[in-house]
Amino acid sequence: MGKYFKYAIGEILLVVIGILIALQINIWNEQKKEQKIVKSYLKNLVVDLNEDIKMTENLTQIIKYKVLYIDKLATFFRNKEINELDNLEVFYEAYDTYGYRPFTWYKSTIDEIKNSGSLKLIKNDSLRKQINQYYALTDHLDQDFINDSEGAASLRSSLFNIVNTNYPNRKDLIDTLNLSYRKSDKSIFTNSRVYKEAKKSNFKLLTNDINDIHVFVNNLFRYNGLLNVRYKSEFPRLIKMGKNIIEMIENEYND
Repeated sequence: MGKYFKYAIGEILLVVIGILIALQINIWNEQKKEQKIVKSYLKNLVVDLNEDIKMTENLTQIIKYKVLYIDKLATFFRNKEINELDNLEVFYEAYDTYGYRPFTWYKSTIDEIKNSGSLKLIKNDSLRKQINQYYALTDHLDQDFINDSEGAASLRSSLFNIVNTNYPNRKDLIDTLNLSYRKSDKSIFTNSRVYKEAKKSNFKLLTNDINDIHVFVNNLFRYNGLLNVRYKSEFPRLIKMGKNIIEMIENEYND
């Protein structure tokens, strides 16, 4: 009886061990499938991050130009009396747009990763943390863009309270102005037929108070401070984070 009991116990143990081994193999297979999916997602994420970096580098140059332009504009107004400011010249110097185009983040992959619950499957805690921080910064920059756009719109509005832009040939004037901006050649504007026609209107500034100009310049400086934060601090930080994530992915998931 004892012999058969021991034999039965042994059989049961073998079955249990077999089941446990099968379960472990199944777990290993599932983990292998999950990591294959994670690897595929992260390879696509590298593509998205490279596009983000390229876009941010381009925007850095655009905002850098805006900062230089606003500095130049503030210098144009500095130490001038109201009677020294010509309406058409102010129109030319200050008409450029102050804003920048919105961010176009490539978020399709990170959205898939989050929606599928695959973010938690990334075993490297540091990598997972950096990915979260990166996209938190993109959300922050989206809010910055909204604030900056409002600041740019406010500047344009205050400009139109100073400058009379109602020239009969306004459309042609603006087209010529934009062309001279693109070519970085003011003479294209000042030597043009439309400029000479506009001059005949002899428009004056809409204000006789130099303090209106000072308020406008103060707003320029305030807005320029925000743009400096973007291209000197936040953009480089985002680019650095993106490159670090790419490096970590390539080192850990390289074939």
